[in-house]
Amino acid sequence: MNYVRLPLEGAKNIRDLGGYSTKDGKITRFRVFIRSNRLKLLTQKDQQFLKDYGITDIIDLRGELAIQSSFVSDDNVDTDYFNHYHIPLNNKDVEDYIDEIIVKYKRDDFDLGESYYLFLKSVEKIKQIFSILENAKGGVLFHCTAGKDRTGVVAALILGLCGVEDSDIIANYEVTNTYLEQDESMDNYEEKMKLSSPKFMKTFLNLVKSNYGSIESYLVKIGITRETIDNIKNKFCEKQVNYEDKGGVMLKLDNIKKDFPILQNRNISYLDSGATTQKPIQVIEAVDEFYKNYNANPHRGAYSLSVEATQKYEETRAKIAKFINAKHSEEIIFSKNATESLNLIAYSYGMENLKKDDEIVISIMEHHSNLVPWQKVTKVTGSKLNYMYLNDEFEISDEEIESKITDKTRIVGITHVSNVLGTINNVKKIIKYAHKKGAIVVVDASQSIPHMRIDVQDIDADFLVFSGHKMLAPLGIGVLYGKREILNNMTPFLMGGDMIEYVYEQETTFAPLPNKFEAGTQNVEGVIGLGAAIDYIEKIGYDNIQKIENEIISYARQELLKLDYLTLYITPNKENHSGVISFNISGVHPHDVASILDSEGVCVRSGNHCAQPLMRYFGIDSTCRASFYFYNTKEDVDRLVNALNKAYDMFKRYIVK
Repeated sequence: MNYVRLPLEGAKNIRDLGGYSTKDGKITRFRVFIRSNRLKLLTQKDQQFLKDYGITDIIDLRGELAIQSSFVSDDNVDTDYFNHYHIPLNNKDVEDYIDEIIVKYKRDDFDLGESYYLFLKSVEKIKQIFSILENAKGGVLFHCTAGKDRTGVVAALILGLCGVEDSDIIANYEVTNTYLEQDESMDNYEEKMKLSSPKFMKTFLNLVKSNYGSIESYLVKIGITRETIDNIKNKFCEKQVNYEDKGGVMLKLDNIKKDFPILQNRNISYLDSGATTQKPIQVIEAVDEFYKNYNANPHRGAYSLSVEATQKYEETRAKIAKFINAKHSEEIIFSKNATESLNLIAYSYGMENLKKDDEIVISIMEHHSNLVPWQKVTKVTGSKLNYMYLNDEFEISDEEIESKITDKTRIVGITHVSNVLGTINNVKKIIKYAHKKGAIVVVDASQSIPHMRIDVQDIDADFLVFSGHKMLAPLGIGVLYGKREILNNMTPFLMGGDMIEYVYEQETTFAPLPNKFEAGTQNVEGVIGLGAAIDYIEKIGYDNIQKIENEIISYARQELLKLDYLTLYITPNKENHSGVISFNISGVHPHDVASILDSEGVCVRSGNHCAQPLMRYFGIDSTCRASFYFYNTKEDVDRLVNALNKAYDMFKRYIVK
């Protein structure tokens, strides 16, 4: 279900009909048919967005009285650019029925769906609409005043013709309530016109079926040719690619990209997935469904709603345990993010298990979150913080590992993939050596788990952390994995709420795992969204993700290495490089470069990337960073290269060589 509206200022109830599965295994395309409310308040920016989005034709379904009223007035659209049609979807029968509708409005048997069915008597106008749908050179936007009734009927006819399930058609209709509530310009509009009960659309669809058999049969009966019907279906629907197919990597990608509303709604090349990934519609819908149907505080109530919320919360915990192959689901602790998870380990394990002259070893490429907490631990405990440094290939050599991890080492903190360099560290080898020396190992998997499968039992990690938002899930949800025997011997980091067992006036006992580390009300929606994100990743498969990413990263390395004005911070060993490329234009500040790229629609990060010690190690202050994910394309790389060339041309006269 497509619940994401287009980002216009002057029309709130506007959304694309793309992204719906059909009964014959296809999916509706984006940027073909768009439904909306009135266009009176469109800004110039809005109109430009519609042009960039590919809209060429606009159909106004309002009656003459509505258009003439001062409230709705004429559309504010560029008629020199858009083909603008006025096809009032009404007739004498509907007009006569209005009084009866108003009388019924406050009665229990009120059903607006009966009036929707009467719109189908406007045969010639329906045929006109479908002729435009067939012949438009670009996308078609159709609208009435609220974008609910006439617009809802046309949307239902289009979706139904293409075989979209009734439940999805009804949901598409119902979401109007959400967006009209956000439209302040509709305050004076009669409340009854905002009403979009799902029963209305259900009644309409049932009446069509009982009288015609199907929407397609109705259209054929009124004289719309099979050729027109087939042309619209071919225009609007495409084959839904099976993610499990082994071939055609880029074809899969074309299909996958349509799952991400923001990549459809904005003309950008998003290359900052190392900071946060975009969210597929499946994750957005899972969060929406939770709030609509299951919202309650887990573990807090004996009533059925709370029990259901608890069940979904714990189902996700079990799903994550299986996802990383943990032995026990209670080894999965929910946190706010990887940062909180690392702080929990530092304060709950580090503070209690380290003493004077013990050593903590981390790499120079660590994110501040896996560095600053250990600094605090060493200051409090009198232990020492040592670093593993990099060779000329931006990797940690075996010699460096063996010289830094000693018999004095108690904790090793290591990032699986560097958020600056994209270097993949051999954590399994590091863990094996650290265990030989009697140390436990904390793995920061924030930059690795979005891209590759991790088996915590295979690598034998003592702790492993990651953030959900870097792997398609909502912001504000993280995971801490820890071996059960270690977690059982740790004291809580935060206290209060559901993490207690018994509280007396002077004493408290803590709940067993995992509850003792989950104080207070958790980010339940984030947990639900994380579960949906894992489902999505599993559906595509890590093998396919890596095929796609390897192709994109290889192409990006190839094209960026051609730019002699760039300094790249990447390992030459392609097999040890994940989806991050940091670079600088020599003599130009990264923030300036990023600003120029932004003006070209390319989103990259600039700064120290929360890795200041690594920057100093390289003798620089900051870099630009492009970070890729499986929804990126070679076209995104080309756009990046073109934008970099423009940035260089702009600044080259000022560069001191």
